[in-house]
Amino acid sequence: MEKIDWNERQSKYEPIFKGAEKDKDLDLYYKTLREYLFSLRDGHIKIVNDNVYDGNTVFKKEVGGGFGLSTVQLDNGKVLVSLVLENSPAAKSGMKLGAEIVAWDGKTGREAFGQTTWSENNMATDEVKRFNQGRFMVRAPIGKEVQVEFRNWGEPEPIRTKLTAYDDQFETLKRTKTKLTQADLDASPIEGKIVGNGYGYVKIKHFLPSSNDTSPEKSLAGLLNMFQDKHVKGLIIDLRNNPGGDDQLAADLAGFFVKEMKHYEYVSYYNRYTGEFELNRNEVVKVKPAKPYFDGTVAILINSRTGSSGEGMPLVLKGIPNVKIVGFTSTAGSFGLMSSPIEIKMPEGYVIQFPDGRSLNQNKKVQGDADQTGAGGAVPDIKIPLNEETFKESVMDGQDVELKYAIEAMEK
Repeated sequence: MEKIDWNERQSKYEPIFKGAEKDKDLDLYYKTLREYLFSLRDGHIKIVNDNVYDGNTVFKKEVGGGFGLSTVQLDNGKVLVSLVLENSPAAKSGMKLGAEIVAWDGKTGREAFGQTTWSENNMATDEVKRFNQGRFMVRAPIGKEVQVEFRNWGEPEPIRTKLTAYDDQFETLKRTKTKLTQADLDASPIEGKIVGNGYGYVKIKHFLPSSNDTSPEKSLAGLLNMFQDKHVKGLIIDLRNNPGGDDQLAADLAGFFVKEMKHYEYVSYYNRYTGEFELNRNEVVKVKPAKPYFDGTVAILINSRTGSSGEGMPLVLKGIPNVKIVGFTSTAGSFGLMSSPIEIKMPEGYVIQFPDGRSLNQNKKVQGDADQTGAGGAVPDIKIPLNEETFKESVMDGQDVELKYAIEAMEK
């Protein structure tokens, strides 16, 4: 496990903070605070009262301008356009979905992508970071002109053009950010149906206690009974974009897929008086077998936005012979506990928040969290390549590639 080198952090950031304080440079202070927190590689660490889209002057100044596009990077390093807003500078220049960004603002597309650091929130894994780099590479100060060279899909000749960033009210960022709506929270977190040619499909949106009448456990049990009556060929559990919630609920729902009791987590909390982490003996979460037991093949869909308790089910069920985890990426790698988060008041009214506990596996080692190298989370058993073919299917043709891969895996 890669540990944080606190002395290296101090020698790097302390002089910058002191300089910012001396020059009363609030922008530099804020940017350094962000960068320092981001360097800790944990999606739970954040400036609580920092609403980046609303009244954050530094954020607006640096990345408030859009050109009407968003990008993703393929496994081979190519940067492709994954979103084009109608009537935007990008659209007017003739740029289309799937265009390759050959050059951007004096750099190659690949260099521009790799040098992008902005994001709304902390990124634990390199995969989460790449997702955000694709969104923020094509943001700039409002009014900034950039030289762009792009090649539309299937066209031999690149097009060179100048684009000017405009105030799009963060439209490209909002379009590419997944967020649970109030309607999602009011509805049952669990939805199910039969897909493909006879596979059960269950979407679990979150693990938050919902205001819904039926408990999520009852909803899932009902669906599993129905699937078993219909003799489904297998089951797909969709945890993509699931931001988590309650660990106990995640463990309870995992119970339908285990034959015997399984360890979910030991919980250890930070004791502020002793400065040590201490095991809480009363808080051991187990996965208890629940009825109906589903004994068919199971594919669990994940992505880099499957976070916190959302990572619990794939982590605890991974390795069971009839279960396969399927995705383009690992989960978010942020599995710390937020029972009563540690809050620290900073100058200029910022409040930062840290998890107060850690989740431990049966060997009492930290589980699920990313390390300093940016690796972590639940890793797919079937990792889908992000190449020209899967990009075209998912982004340009609007197909559900992960679902397709899951069904193919179960048909083997």
